[in-house]
Amino acid sequence: MSIFKELKAYTREFTRHWLQYLMLFLSLNLINQFIVIPLFRYVTTFVLQASAIPFVSYQNVVTIITTHTLVFVILIIELLLLLVVIYAQFAYLLHGVRAIYSENFTFKGSFKETWANVKKVRFGSLLLLGLYFLLVVPFADIVFRTPLLAKIFKSQNLFWII
Repeated sequence: MSIFKELKAYTREFTRHWLQYLMLFLSLNLINQFIVIPLFRYVTTFVLQASAIPFVSYQNVVTIITTHTLVFVILIIELLLLLVVIYAQFAYLLHGVRAIYSENFTFKGSFKETWANVKKVRFGSLLLLGLYFLLVVPFADIVFRTPLLAKIFKSQNLFWII
């Protein structure tokens, strides 16, 4: 099958289910904008304010590691949780697209499959995902862009990502 025939077939598939694809991406965007981003912003702000650290940057990260070790550990844990959320976001999209294609899409089913995958994530997988994001995702930002990823990669500070 030539690439033009495949493109035509995928375009036809998309136009048949465009509303479901729109709802899938819109639901992910709403979850990011109203739940995930404010939650991480609140936690980061609370931790930094509680320890009297005005901001985290490349210049003061060594000071934070040496004088505020607990804050550093909390921020690393938050970063790992953020990687889990990004993994869940991507898994949700993949499950949703697959379910729409097989014509059995439900939000509940996509959330259940995503949660099942998130429960299987190991620490080594998170480190690999972090490396993947550092190397590949900035170039893939052209194709797959979300507000959460935009906040991570547009940030000029080390841990003050949201």
